[in-house]
Amino acid sequence: VSLDPEVTRVSQVCLVVRGCLDFLDFLSKAKGSLESQVFQDSLDFQAILDQKESLESSDSQALQDKGVMT
Repeated sequence: VSLDPEVTRVSQVCLVVRGCLDFLDFLSKAKGSLESQVFQDSLDFQAILDQKESLESSDSQALQDKGVMT
C-alpha cells in the first residue's frame, strides 16, 4: 500500500512540530527549575547574611556591656 506523498509530508511535519513543542516544554520546565534553585540559593544567602548581622550585633552589644561593667 503506497501512501500519498502529501499525506507522508504532513505526517512528517506533524512529527517535527510535536518534537519542537516537546523541546520547548522541556526548556520551559528546565528554566522554571533553574529559577526556583536560584531563588532558593538567594534565600539561603540572605539567611546567612541575616545570621551574620545578628551575631555581629550580639558581639557588639556584649562588648559594650563588658565595657560598661568594667
